[in-house]
Amino acid sequence: METETVFTLEQIARVWYVFPVAVLFSTIALSSGISGALFFSPFFLLVVGLGPAQAIGAGLMTELAGTGFATANYLRQKVVDFKTARLLLAAAVPTIVAGSILSHLIDPGMLRLVFGGILFALALVMLLVARPHRATPSPRFLQPHRPLTRVVDSQGQVYEYRVCYRPIGMGLAGVGGVLTGLMSAGLPEITTTQLVVRCHLPPRIAVATSIFVLAVSVLAGA
Repeated sequence: METETVFTLEQIARVWYVFPVAVLFSTIALSSGISGALFFSPFFLLVVGLGPAQAIGAGLMTELAGTGFATANYLRQKVVDFKTARLLLAAAVPTIVAGSILSHLIDPGMLRLVFGGILFALALVMLLVARPHRATPSPRFLQPHRPLTRVVDSQGQVYEYRVCYRPIGMGLAGVGGVLTGLMSAGLPEITTTQLVVRCHLPPRIAVATSIFVLAVSVLAGA
C-alpha cells in the first residue's frame, strides 16, 4: 500500500534552522573547493538526527544542488580545465557509484565509525597541506615535456601551466570517489588539494575544476 508523506507547518518549524545553516555551509564549501557534504552529513547525523545512510544520502542530494549552481557560475567564467576534469571524472564517476552502493551494505553502527574516522583523517590532511610548501612543484610530477595547458577566462585573463603526472591524479580521484560515495566527502578535498599543492595549478582553476568534477560525480552517486 502506498503512503503519502505530508509535512505540516509544525514539522517544518521544528527544522527551520536547517536553512541558515545550509547557506553558511554552502558558502564556505563552494568558495574553497571542498565538499559541502563534509559539513552537511555530520550535521544531518548529529543535529537533525538522521541515520548514517540517510545523512550521507541527504548530504549528497544537498551538495548536488549547491554544486550545480556553482558549476554553472564557473562555466560562465570559463575557468574550468576540461582536459583535466575529463580524466578525473573517468576515475571518480564509477568509484562514487560503487561507494554509494557500499554505504547501504555496511552495518549502520560500523558506517558511523567509518564516517567519523575518515572525517578525522581528512581534517588532518587539510591541516597538513595548509602549511607553506615549495613554490615549484617537483619535475618528477610536473612532466615538463607536456605542452602547456592554456585557459582563458571570460575576462580575458590567461592561465598557463603544466598538469602533473596524471595517473597519480586519476588514482587519487578514484579514492576520493569511493570516499564520497561512502560518506559524502573526500573527492573535492583530495582533488583540490592535489591540483593546488602537488601540481601548483592557479587556485581559481583548481577550485573551479574540482567543483565541476564533484557536480558530475555527485549526480551519479546521488
